[in-house]
Amino acid sequence: MRRFFEPQLEQMYARARHDGEDGVVAQADGRLSGGWMVGSSPLGGTFVCRLEICIREDFVLQETPLESLCLCCGSSGAVRYSPSQPTRMHEGNNVVAFHRPDGTESVRLSRGERISSTSVNLTPEFFERHARLYRRDFASAQEELSLLDPDALNDGLAGLMTLARVWGLGGGAAQERRERELHSTLLRLFDWADEHLLLRSEGISWSDICLAHDAARLMQRAMAQEGGRIPMVEQLARSVHCGHSHLCVVFKQVMGKSVGQYARELRMREAQRLLLDEGMAVAQVARTVGYATPAAFSAAFCREEGCSPSEWRRTQLKDG
Repeated sequence: MRRFFEPQLEQMYARARHDGEDGVVAQADGRLSGGWMVGSSPLGGTFVCRLEICIREDFVLQETPLESLCLCCGSSGAVRYSPSQPTRMHEGNNVVAFHRPDGTESVRLSRGERISSTSVNLTPEFFERHARLYRRDFASAQEELSLLDPDALNDGLAGLMTLARVWGLGGGAAQERRERELHSTLLRLFDWADEHLLLRSEGISWSDICLAHDAARLMQRAMAQEGGRIPMVEQLARSVHCGHSHLCVVFKQVMGKSVGQYARELRMREAQRLLLDEGMAVAQVARTVGYATPAAFSAAFCREEGCSPSEWRRTQLKDG
C-alpha cells in the first residue's frame, strides 16, 4: 500500500502520519496542495482510497495506476483526476473506471481545484482469492460492468460508496466487520448487475455467461499449454465452481455447441495449423493435440473434415 502512495506523496510534498499493515494516512500542507488521503485494505486484493485535496498551484502529477477495477465516487474534479483509462466512465457523483497497467500517466491539476473522492479498487488477485464466492474473474467483472448503462451503474454503486466512506484504519473486530460489509455489498452489486444484463430472450444470467466463457478459456489454455490435454467436463465444472450438469446446459446455451464439440473444434483447429508444417509427421500432430494414437486422430479428423490428415495437408499445401 505504501508503494501505491509513495510517488504521490513525494510530488505533493505530503508526509505519511501512519504506515502499517492496515493502511496509510498522509497529510499534505505545502505550496502545491493541502489536504489528506487515507488508504486501507478491507479484504486481501482490495484497496480503498479516500482523498480530500485542494490544489494550490497548477502542476502535473505523474502516476502509475494500480491494475484494478476501480469503483469511484467523488466530485467532477476527482473524475478528471482519476489516473484510469476507462472503458466506460460517467462524469458525475459516481463513476466506474477500469485501470490498465500500461505505464505512468500524467495528470494536470489546476489551481483552485478541489478533489473529494472515495474509490474501491478490486484487483485481479481479489477475484482469484474469492473465485468460489463471486463466480467471475477480473476480466469478466470488468466486462460486465462496462456493459451497464453508466447512470444505472451509479445507482448500483451508491450503497458501496456509503460504506466505503466510513471505513477507517484498525484491525481486529473492525477489520472483520469491514470484510463482511464489503463482501455483502459487492455481492449485491454483482447480483444487481446480473439482473440488468439478463438475456431475456434466452433467460441466461450474466453469471452463467461468464461461467461458460471461463470454461472455454480453460480449454483454450489447456490446448495451448498442456499438449491438448483438455479437461473433462467434471474437471471443468470443479474449476468454475458449478455442477457438471449445469455447466453442460449453460455451455450449450451460451456457446451454441456442447463442451465436447467445442473441445474437438479446438483440437481440429490446432491440428490444421500444425499440419501446414511439412516437417511435422501426422503421428506427431496427433500426440500434440491430445490423441492417444494416429488412428484415433485420423478417424476424428475424417469425421470433421471429410478427408484424412494427409489428404488435407496435400490439398492445402498444393493450393497454398
